[in-house]
Amino acid sequence: MAKNVEELAVKFELMMKQFSGFQNMMKDSLDSLNAMGSWQISADKTTFEKITQGLLLYNDGYDDTYFMNRFVARLKEEICFVIALHRPKDVDTASALALIQEEELAQSRIRSGPKEFARGAWRAGADKPRGGEMDKGKQDV
Repeated sequence: MAKNVEELAVKFELMMKQFSGFQNMMKDSLDSLNAMGSWQISADKTTFEKITQGLLLYNDGYDDTYFMNRFVARLKEEICFVIALHRPKDVDTASALALIQEEELAQSRIRSGPKEFARGAWRAGADKPRGGEMDKGKQDV
């Protein structure tokens, strides 16, 4: 019986090493996904979910806040701050808010059109006389 227990202990230790390797591989996948820079929300969310499900399958110690923070951290900067202000509870909420914000950002860029700020354009209004100066000029005449 002692031999069976020793064999079982060796098998268990080997299994734990494999588990640890798998968990590290999943964490590395999550880190590499995050290292790619800002991502397309709809396309990369499915990959993100697969990795998080793989991590949760073997270790339920991770919570929604951990994954939500990892998800939000890789959003575009102009979207990331807005989503962080909402303090979403999970990745699904953060993703939905990010999609809405991304659409609004695209619409605002379409509406604003090209910028008309040329060098010195802001000075064009400075050459015009102000209301008070025009009154003084009329009195001198």
